[in-house]
Amino acid sequence: MKPVPVSQNWMEQRRVTFNRDNGLLVSQKKDLETSSEVHPALFEAEVPHCINIQDVTNCMRGYMTTITTLVVAAKMIMVYREIVVRAAMKVDLPIVDIERNNHCE
Repeated sequence: MKPVPVSQNWMEQRRVTFNRDNGLLVSQKKDLETSSEVHPALFEAEVPHCINIQDVTNCMRGYMTTITTLVVAAKMIMVYREIVVRAAMKVDLPIVDIERNNHCE
């Protein structure tokens, strides 16, 4: 996969939201823990190093979001969604999926 060129709305193209099956909001303490699980999982799966996440945060509405690394669009991380979700579930079991939209707008 080739890196995507930077555009005006690049940050929104990099945003990923974690979805939970019970509809409850994610605890703020899980931000760093989630990132700490996803990074090694992608590394172990031998995903290209540029495809990763950074800055896992809770937005004002309580959803946990992340952005991909600088040169990667969210659609590129979606190829590895199963790895990301499985790793995130180690921290927060109700997480069932990730999606490319932004609940925080």
